[in-house]
Amino acid sequence: IKNFQNEIIWCYKERELSKKHWNRKHDVILFYTKDYGKHTFNWKEVAESYSEYTLRRKFKYKDEKGYYRLRYKDGRNDPKEEGEDTYRQYENIGVPPRDWWQIPILNQAAKERLGYPTQKPEALLERIIKASSNERDIVLDAFCGCGTTIAVAEHLKRRWIGIDITHIAIAVIKNRLQNAFGDSVKYKVIGEPQDIASARALAEQD
Repeated sequence: IKNFQNEIIWCYKERELSKKHWNRKHDVILFYTKDYGKHTFNWKEVAESYSEYTLRRKFKYKDEKGYYRLRYKDGRNDPKEEGEDTYRQYENIGVPPRDWWQIPILNQAAKERLGYPTQKPEALLERIIKASSNERDIVLDAFCGCGTTIAVAEHLKRRWIGIDITHIAIAVIKNRLQNAFGDSVKYKVIGEPQDIASARALAEQD
């Protein structure tokens, strides 16, 4: 409860400061991997659409697969005719996402908002999980808070492990999973009190 109150005070101070400088409305997300080049990066799962200009001017050919443009295999653009050194790039695949994303914040009226001060949008976690894992992979969130990562991982058919230090967070996550998936989701909670003695021990902890 004490940490939750501190978060509310911090959010209030940020709101007051926003009247004196640009709003701080972005997060920096670090991306790292153990074996670069062997890691999972499903960019087609999160590909972005081409601009209207590109669709009108560039993808002017069509076959049974859809609209496409001609590209040189060495990376050059727009050959005048098709040949052994060219390939067809189809517009339905899209383009790899840029390294900045514009995702709306969870405002007070957002349906998925649970009142958790550090809650992130599901759209953000969906993009990260889709790009960085495959179905049945294990997704770990060691500070899972209100369970956004867990809920999205379950929806995307990933296995998951969520860890949080507060009993309140675990209760919020269990309720969230129940509301979203009903009895179809199966999981095990480790660390919850199983008897009176362990409940008293948990209550004595700050």
